[in-house]
Amino acid sequence: MMISIEESGAEAKNHDDYINSPPNELPRAICVVCGDLSDGPHFGVNTCRACAAFFRRTVSLKLEYTCRAQSKCNIDKSARNMCRSCRFQKCLRAGMIVTAVQQSRDGIGKRISPTKPRSDRQPHTKKSDQPTVSTLVYGVPWSGKVEQPTMITRFSQMEITQRQESDTGNAEMRILPKMLDGYHHFLSIRKATFSLAEDANFSKMFKDEEIDPNIVLFKNFYWYLTNTDRAYQSYRSFGSNPHDDRLLMPDGGYIKMSELEKFYENTINCKADPKEAARLFQPAMSYIVNVIVEHIRRIEMSDYEYVAILGMFLWNDSLPNISPDTVQMVWSTRSAIFEDLHIHYRSQGFSSVQISVKLGNLMMLIPKIQRSVVLFTENMALAELFNIFEADHCCSAFRPD
Repeated sequence: MMISIEESGAEAKNHDDYINSPPNELPRAICVVCGDLSDGPHFGVNTCRACAAFFRRTVSLKLEYTCRAQSKCNIDKSARNMCRSCRFQKCLRAGMIVTAVQQSRDGIGKRISPTKPRSDRQPHTKKSDQPTVSTLVYGVPWSGKVEQPTMITRFSQMEITQRQESDTGNAEMRILPKMLDGYHHFLSIRKATFSLAEDANFSKMFKDEEIDPNIVLFKNFYWYLTNTDRAYQSYRSFGSNPHDDRLLMPDGGYIKMSELEKFYENTINCKADPKEAARLFQPAMSYIVNVIVEHIRRIEMSDYEYVAILGMFLWNDSLPNISPDTVQMVWSTRSAIFEDLHIHYRSQGFSSVQISVKLGNLMMLIPKIQRSVVLFTENMALAELFNIFEADHCCSAFRPD
């Protein structure tokens, strides 16, 4: 059975935002479909995780798309709402192997043969035929074979098989794709204006949701967005080199931690000696480069993981003066984000143990970003108190409580 989906052919203008490798380094592999960074081969060619998941879903569900733009749509990482028909055709032209999809899926949700019944009814402990824990956790030695009672093993095998079948079924992400689409919309606006203040409708990042974000939530969220985005974009631009001390700025420029004074020499917001301003803000900025960017580099954060972290900061139920209805909305949205992350990881072929590790490593980034916000707000308060640096409108208006 073929499911036909008609495409609108809508596409956005291209942006010159391809990421070049730092000097004296080999170029980073790019996705042969959309031009984004590739995390390795998928179905025979180097692609990003998003294109690999799209190809897997299209083939496994036997989806059939129709393009309204004469199959001439541009497929590029910077385009919003890429035409799925043209995207799939480009996957095929690039050499992605259709027959590899089922083989790969079998590797994800491999069915475990039920244990043969034993003639005796006495509890019996034996070596499990399942892989050792050490082979599941990225090859890190941790333990040997896991021993389990036969009856418990039989039940757990049946349960795991059922869950794997349901997890790798027709589930579709509900929130993260909308958030990512909204984030790209925000980037295009910021690229044109170099200012978040011009984007009064930033809540479009979460468009199509029935309930608009509460202003209290957004007021607390702004600084987390600023620091997280600064770190993530720095990782995408310079993250291949752990010794690179450059930090990307919202206007597309960058500053070097070793030359921070030059940044304050060239900004009208600095009201005192640039050396004094650099000395005040240097610890907070270095923390982003040395701690947050490094953490992002180690976990090789994807776009979906990035917007999920932003969602954790926006949908915050610990703030004062929020209504019970808002709290309920926050809990529901966060749960949906975690469900989407699970679907995303499953689509990439990760096992249950690997998903737990990846999710744990991702969540451990949150307190580090929170620490960076504390450092910046404290520094900004001191800078204003001693008339060293004047915060812009957004930093003042959206300062967290």
